[in-house]
Amino acid sequence: MTLVRHFGQAWNLLRVAIAKVGFGGVQVPREFCEETVTTDTRLAMLLPTVKGLGVCSFALLQYLATMQNNFMEEYSRLTSQSCEECVSVRDVTRAHLISYHPERDLLPLVLSCCQYSLHVGKGSAVTYDFVNLQGQIEDRFLRNRPRLDPQVDLMAFREDFSSASIFTDLDKLIFQEPLGQAEHRRICSEMRDLTDMTNSLANLDIAIGFLVSVGGQPDSLLMAFMKDTLEMKADSIHSAQARQLCRLKHVKSLWLLLSHERAKRLARYGQDAFDNIDEKYRVPLSTDQQQQLDAMLRHIRVESLMAALYECSLLHITVRQDPNAEDYNDNQDQPYVSFQ
Repeated sequence: MTLVRHFGQAWNLLRVAIAKVGFGGVQVPREFCEETVTTDTRLAMLLPTVKGLGVCSFALLQYLATMQNNFMEEYSRLTSQSCEECVSVRDVTRAHLISYHPERDLLPLVLSCCQYSLHVGKGSAVTYDFVNLQGQIEDRFLRNRPRLDPQVDLMAFREDFSSASIFTDLDKLIFQEPLGQAEHRRICSEMRDLTDMTNSLANLDIAIGFLVSVGGQPDSLLMAFMKDTLEMKADSIHSAQARQLCRLKHVKSLWLLLSHERAKRLARYGQDAFDNIDEKYRVPLSTDQQQQLDAMLRHIRVESLMAALYECSLLHITVRQDPNAEDYNDNQDQPYVSFQ
């Protein structure tokens, strides 16, 4: 709590100044700068990011580092002393900072450099040795202080990444292959409870998060990785068939299968399985479109179509595109369903 209190004191003192400047193209929203830090402040504010509430701690760090760097550059210019050392904020100690307490640190120096004299009929007089005071301040607080490199590791929240981007990165490390239809049926026959599906997906998400970072052999058993490497429980996936059959190259296929089955269960219970899909993709089919769809469904495997549509919805439609990206496709005026 001491660190939180110190962060709060610094933020509450500087938030107005921080609101007026930007750091590397990052501007703190004014409404964030109006917030004070208390014990009820959300934890996200203390975790540096370049968007969301974490931009507050990122900007505070940048501001403080910039202030010291600017001060040391001006000090070096006035004194003709070089300031070549640069220390990353990850390695900073108090000895690297221009840090002092007005009463505990500065006042004793001022008192040590003043002289009292008493003159008959004139009272007392106080004189200060400013040259000596300047030298002591330089020695204690300024000399040999380095410049600060404000680059810091940023927090990355899982919801900031789409499933599509995660699986794209995973496929670069471990080439993914689909499970067969027979394996699908055997796994689904064992996974009937919604709670089991939800827990299995949560555990699988953890495994995928590590696999994206460390990779692995495509033919290694998924359950061996989860149990031996991650030290997860032996029944982290609530399907004996999945534990026996699935290898690292089947992670994406298993994740899609469990997600799809869970969505179907939610739909049966009257819950929205697509709560993160924009309303523009929820327009009902017209009567003519329904008739065309019914005619087409007589000639295809409905289950395969549902799985393909679900994958498209989950990995592509729900991804929010960046309008400034080169591959941005503004399809808002395009028909969402077409039967040709």
